[in-house]
Amino acid sequence: MQTTNSSSSFCVAIPIGVAIVIILWHAKFTLPGLEKGNTYFKEQTLDGLEIAVEITSRHKREPKMSSVLKTKDAAYLGMLVGDALAMPVHWYYNVNDIKRDFIGWLQGYQAPKYRHPSSILTISAQDGAGRSTFKKPSKPVVGRVILHDKLKYWTQSGASIHYHQGMDAGDNTLNVLSAMEVGKSITKCKAENPSVTRRELYAYIMRDYVHFMTTPGSHNDTYADSFHREYFVDWDGSGSPVNKDEVMDFTEKRSKRLYEGQVDHNIESVSALVMPIPVILSYSNKTEDEAAEAAVEFVKLTHCSRGLDAFVDLYARTLHSVINGADLREKAEEVLSSPIVGGKTTLRTIFKYSELARTYESTSKQRLSVYQQAVGQLGLACYMQGAFTSMFFLAYEFHNDFEGGVLTNANCGGEACGRGAPLGALLAAAAVNQGKDIPQRFKDGSKNVQQGINSGL
Repeated sequence: MQTTNSSSSFCVAIPIGVAIVIILWHAKFTLPGLEKGNTYFKEQTLDGLEIAVEITSRHKREPKMSSVLKTKDAAYLGMLVGDALAMPVHWYYNVNDIKRDFIGWLQGYQAPKYRHPSSILTISAQDGAGRSTFKKPSKPVVGRVILHDKLKYWTQSGASIHYHQGMDAGDNTLNVLSAMEVGKSITKCKAENPSVTRRELYAYIMRDYVHFMTTPGSHNDTYADSFHREYFVDWDGSGSPVNKDEVMDFTEKRSKRLYEGQVDHNIESVSALVMPIPVILSYSNKTEDEAAEAAVEFVKLTHCSRGLDAFVDLYARTLHSVINGADLREKAEEVLSSPIVGGKTTLRTIFKYSELARTYESTSKQRLSVYQQAVGQLGLACYMQGAFTSMFFLAYEFHNDFEGGVLTNANCGGEACGRGAPLGALLAAAAVNQGKDIPQRFKDGSKNVQQGINSGL
C-alpha cells in the first residue's frame, strides 16, 4: 500500500494498562505529534496500513500487532478458506454424493469434478436472474459481457456441468473473488485519499467491480450469481458506463428503482453477505452502528433488495463484535434467538441438535451426520433466512474450532460457499481471540490465501 503525506488517528480496544495510538504516517516514520520520551514501535497490518504503537511506561512489552488488527486479518483469510473448501461441493444437495465423488468426506481443498450430480447450470438464465425461460435469450450477458469464455458450459445439453468448471483445488468462487476486489479497492482508494467519504469510496469500488467483471480472463469461475447477471443486464442496457462517477450514478439510480419495487427472491441469498465482508473489516475501528450501516448501504448497491437489510445488519454487527473481542458462541446465540430467524422456536431446535451432537465424539461420522441433518432442516439452499440460520448454527457449534467448522460446512453441501465465506470470517476472528490461528495447511494450499497474505489484503 502506498503512503501519503496525509495523517489521521484512531483508537482501538486494548488491554488495561496498554495505551495504543494508531496513526497513519509517512513512510519515513517521521510523524509530527509523537511525544518525546514515549516508546513506539512500527507495525504493518495485513491490509497494508503502517501503524505506530505507543507503549506506556507502566506496561512495556515486545512489539506486537494489536489484537483487533490480527483478528481483522484472520477474518479476511477465513473468508477465503471457508469458500475454497466448499467450492467443489457447492450445491451438492445429497450429502452422499459428496462422499461418493470424493471417496470420503472432504478433509481439505479439492478440485471440482467435471460433472455435478444436481447441477442446473444449463437452465440458469443467461440474461438475468433465476432460471431461463423456453424462449431464447434476446441479449444474454453470459459470454458477451461477463464470463467471457464460459458460455459453452451454460449451453451444453444433456450434461450435469459443475458450476465451477475447471477451477483448481483451493480456488475461490466469483463472489469471494469479487469481495477480494472490494478489499483491494478500499486499500487503494484510502491510500490515495485517507479522508474519502463513504459515497466516494463506494463509487471507487463499483467502478473497479465493473472493470473486473467485464475484463476477459480476470477470473476463472464458470458461474455468476443472479445479482451479478441482473446488474450487468441493466448496465449493458444503460450504455455500459465505465467512468467512476457515471458508474455510481447508474448504480444509485438502479438501486433506488429496484429497492422500491417488488422484492426479488432470487437475489435474497446468503451469498449477499460475502461482498460486504471487506467493508465491515474496514470499519473494525469504528462503532458497530457505523459498520452495520456501511454494510447495508453497500449491499443496497449490489443486490437492491430490502429483504436483505436486517440480515446484513445482524451479520455485520456480529462480525464487528467478534473482531473487537466478543465471544462468538454468545453472539451466535443472540443471533439465533432473533425474531428474523424464528426466535425461541429456532433456538429450541438449535439446542436439540447441539445436545444430540455432543453425544458423539467430535470427529465421528455420527456427529457429522447430526450436523448434516441440522443444516438440512434449518436451511440447506441459498435463500437467506434458512441459510443464515444454518450458518450461525455452525458458528455456535464450532465457535472454538475453525478447522472443524469450515470442513463441516463443506460436508453439509447445499449453499456451502454462500455459508462458508461469512462463517469462515467469523470462525477465524474467534480463533485469534482465543490465541489460535488458521491451520497452516489451509494457508499453503490456496494461491488466493497466499495472495491475501503477501499483498497485504
